[in-house]
Amino acid sequence: MNAQITTGWVDIAGMTAYTALPVGTRRPVGVLVAGEIFGVSRYARRMPDRLAGLGHVVCSVAGELGLSAAVALYPGWLTGTDLPLSRPEPTLEPAARAPGRLVVLLGADDPIIDTRQQEAIGERLETVVYPGAGHGFAADERDSFHPASAREAWRLIEEVLDQVRRSLQTAG
Repeated sequence: MNAQITTGWVDIAGMTAYTALPVGTRRPVGVLVAGEIFGVSRYARRMPDRLAGLGHVVCSVAGELGLSAAVALYPGWLTGTDLPLSRPEPTLEPAARAPGRLVVLLGADDPIIDTRQQEAIGERLETVVYPGAGHGFAADERDSFHPASAREAWRLIEEVLDQVRRSLQTAG
């Protein structure tokens, strides 16, 4: 599917969020894209645009929302308590208790998420580790871009969203 999309910025409780919406798509899946440390860069806007092109309604802002499914690409904050969000317990713990499907995609050669952290994440969450890929492997504007891993990650993201769409169609 390659739907026509519209994009824009909205204010959600004082937080600005980038949105990408499919035009004329019936019963789209709502997708939340959490930003990265670099902010809403061109790459970070292309991700929601690409998902909207697949027929999903997309908003780039995050929170504990009880999502049906989530895919996290190289989340470096899961096992530590360095960020205020990850206190008093690492965010890995509430993520493991989340009701929906959560898939974590990691690069085997990620200098930020080392092997010990990857193993800890893999023990608690559905995890895919891409050999030869580093941190930011799906970000095509970075030197760390790893095309084969990015293609496979996008295939999996589409699979997870299609699974949500099918479950919504069955329920509705």
